[in-house]
Amino acid sequence: MQGQRQFVSDRDHTARKSEPLTLSCRSRLAKADPGNAGWQRDLSVSHEKIGDVQVEQGDLAAALASYQASLAIAERLAKADPDNAGWQRDLSVSQEKIGEVQQAQGDLAAAPTSYQDACNTIASELGCSFDDVYVSFDHLAEYFAHPSMNPFGTLLMNVVSG
Repeated sequence: MQGQRQFVSDRDHTARKSEPLTLSCRSRLAKADPGNAGWQRDLSVSHEKIGDVQVEQGDLAAALASYQASLAIAERLAKADPDNAGWQRDLSVSQEKIGEVQQAQGDLAAAPTSYQDACNTIASELGCSFDDVYVSFDHLAEYFAHPSMNPFGTLLMNVVSG
């Protein structure tokens, strides 16, 4: 078991070290062919993965910037092809991650807006699963359930949790 944990730790460390290089390569490809939606999405995913590492390292400001870069690309792709359920889902994931960072930073004005954006994106796209909608609504309910956030939060949490 110890050897397995070490392997996972080594693999995660290697992945974290290689992600900036991956971002650089994907950035060059996306810049070389801005009309290639696949390369644009790959770049968006790289920004998201960098943001995940930055969150793990506690660098929330950098993570927010990475997630915002991912969001900008996801918004362009979703707008260019509104019938593409994958682009819509990528957009909602970016909005959700931004909300999580904003909440962790204590930005209690912006976080619910990001969560609500994610909910709206998912709800407008019929191809998305209920689980995606539930996670976003759950975060929104947690936000409003905290007494310092909103005096009506307890009521909302009771409604959402049944």
